[in-house]
Amino acid sequence: MKATPTILALMTALAVGSASAATTNTTAGQIITNQATATFTDPTSSTGAAATPIVSNKVETVVLPKPSFDIQYADGSADNTTATTPAASYDKTGVLPGATVTTAYVVVNTGNVNGYVVNLASDSTGGNAPQQVKYYLDANNDGVPDSGTPVTSVTLSADNPGTPADEGVVRILQVITVATSAATGAQYSASPAGSAPAGSVSVTDSSGTTTTYPYAALTEAQANSGSSNGDLQYTRVTVFTPTVTAGPYDADPATAGQQAPTSTVVVPPSASTTIDPNNPTSAPGTPSSPSDPTQPGYTDPAVPASTGSTAITVVGNVQTAYPPADTNAAPDVVNFKNSVTTPSGAPADTVNLFPLDPSKNVGDAGYGAPYGTNNGDGSFTLPDGTIMKFLNADGTAATLVTSPVDGKAYPVVTVAAGGGTVGYITQVTYPDSNSLANPTPITVVVGVDSGNDYNLVADASTTDRILPPALQFGDSDGTQTPPTANASATPTETVTPGTAASSGAPTAGVTTDSSAVFPMDVANPGEYADTYTLSGSVTVPLSDGTSATVSVKYVTAAGTALPKNSAGQYITPVVDANTEYKVYAVVDLPANAKLTLPGSPLLVAQTATSNYSNITLTDTNDRILVGAIGGITVNKYQAVGAAPTQNAAGQTTKSALPGDTIYYAIVASNSYNSAIKNFVLSDAAGGNTNVYSFSTFKAASVTLTGFPASAKVMYRLNGTGSFSISVPAAGSVTSGVEVAIDTDGDGLLEPTTDDLFPSGGTITLNIQAQVK
Repeated sequence: MKATPTILALMTALAVGSASAATTNTTAGQIITNQATATFTDPTSSTGAAATPIVSNKVETVVLPKPSFDIQYADGSADNTTATTPAASYDKTGVLPGATVTTAYVVVNTGNVNGYVVNLASDSTGGNAPQQVKYYLDANNDGVPDSGTPVTSVTLSADNPGTPADEGVVRILQVITVATSAATGAQYSASPAGSAPAGSVSVTDSSGTTTTYPYAALTEAQANSGSSNGDLQYTRVTVFTPTVTAGPYDADPATAGQQAPTSTVVVPPSASTTIDPNNPTSAPGTPSSPSDPTQPGYTDPAVPASTGSTAITVVGNVQTAYPPADTNAAPDVVNFKNSVTTPSGAPADTVNLFPLDPSKNVGDAGYGAPYGTNNGDGSFTLPDGTIMKFLNADGTAATLVTSPVDGKAYPVVTVAAGGGTVGYITQVTYPDSNSLANPTPITVVVGVDSGNDYNLVADASTTDRILPPALQFGDSDGTQTPPTANASATPTETVTPGTAASSGAPTAGVTTDSSAVFPMDVANPGEYADTYTLSGSVTVPLSDGTSATVSVKYVTAAGTALPKNSAGQYITPVVDANTEYKVYAVVDLPANAKLTLPGSPLLVAQTATSNYSNITLTDTNDRILVGAIGGITVNKYQAVGAAPTQNAAGQTTKSALPGDTIYYAIVASNSYNSAIKNFVLSDAAGGNTNVYSFSTFKAASVTLTGFPASAKVMYRLNGTGSFSISVPAAGSVTSGVEVAIDTDGDGLLEPTTDDLFPSGGTITLNIQAQVK
């Protein structure tokens, strides 16, 4: 518009809240009349009286229409703006999709036509047109439409200069509706653009003649010819750009910014951790030690479907969970505390929660879109079977809101107007890691999407990681990478009892000592370091018929024993994730260990328990064969007339007269480390024995040592018949006597089963024979 003094005065009035046409234009059609009058002294009067006034003829002038109007910002801001540079007070930011924006304008009659009609339409030249623009009257200047009926034109009165009122101003409101699908940061502009149709003013003069005076149509730009942008006055709307921050557990949501946890949790050990054998580093909920490593974090909360026993650390925008193992095959669960924050002064926001593809980064195609299958109950199933479920901070089910973008229900948290931080729980359920030979880290990315934009794309994200444990324990397979152990191997070690135990660097396969050596692997294919408690034992039958439980000792490759706790169990050093530790299980057999046959080895039972993750595995198939030592000895002693001495003197040559009685003692000893089956002690004619050809049998008896008290002596005479417990009578033996021992009390000799000559036992057969 042309900045005439009149218009400037109007703007000044508007700026202080008083709309005035501030015009001195005489209303069109006004008749200006003029008639002159002459007064003088009557020349004919002697007294100087006034003569009758003389009136001229009357002339009339009709004021012609001079149409003009202007639409102005109601607050007095300078108009003639563009779609991209509106008046500062009409540049509206932070507008939510679907919202309406109302701005005030005045339509001013800057001409002299009374009842001047100005049509209203929106103009968005140079910008983006809003979804809808409407105009309403606001006569009382309260910023609220006078009625719900929009107007498309206004009628302007001509201002009466003779009154203080400003009859030439009409107040209107422009109402912009932003589409619900408006994109974040989108801008829309609109200005009321006026146009006045052609018209006329009819005037009847004093003679009764009516004359019509026409005026032409006029646009706002024509009415304000000095303007450069069509004399428009734009309102610009900028759609809200949410500022939503995703974060881990916030220790103090009431304080601005992310507050790190003030609590600490015990985390798995590292190579630098000092291990207390009596209290190695273990998971939360177990006894702790001052040497246990800790980091800022918390123990995951117990909520429905989980107990909560996992240490979770917080470093920056990443949380890491160290779950212990369990004893079942059910899916494992970890509950992360997460938070969402909007800045101070932000509008209320209902924030959508959903998983993101962890393989994508900002800038990648598809980044920020929901990932996995939306189950419609606040949970999402990821392609690897992991389930993410979002809960309120107290563990209750999250509110679900259906997105207009894809029509699916999403869990949400609400941040109140003014900004702040709200916590929630991300519950991650994943396949049981105990059954996996080599688990991998589970990384989930949580996306948060402001509800104050139309799209369904995350505005921020935070990362939750799970490091599952694993353990393999068994015989060493000679492979370090990947870390594995051969739990199915059945190595057999043969030992010789009574010899020296192994010492120094352990070596498997040595059969000349009394130690069995088994190289073992403690393999940690899990994702965090741990220490392990090792124990083992073997039940060793002894040659005396009893048994002993022998503990396994665990040594390094150099032969150094591992540290032990007060219970005698061994503790390994820290074994890093995805590595293994080779240890040697050594069993020192007692000197009196009983001989074992190849088909009946001794089985070594070993147990390994991870101290932090609490996984327990056993290896029960390592085998020990106890070699044979000792043997059977048979010695014969004699004396004439009396029992012989059982020494060298009793084995010398003796002399006897006919009629003398020779006393024989035949002593059989078992020094084997095992009982002997089918043992028969004979004293019979033949070979080097002719005693019964030159003597007469008088008596026989047997003395047992090392046998059970219930053992019975059985005899068989002259090589025929069965064994019997009947003691041979004098003269009954003519060619020999045999002795067997019934140890199971059935009166029979069972050569392969129950009748045993015990290790360390002796049988002494005493015979009396009279020289013929």
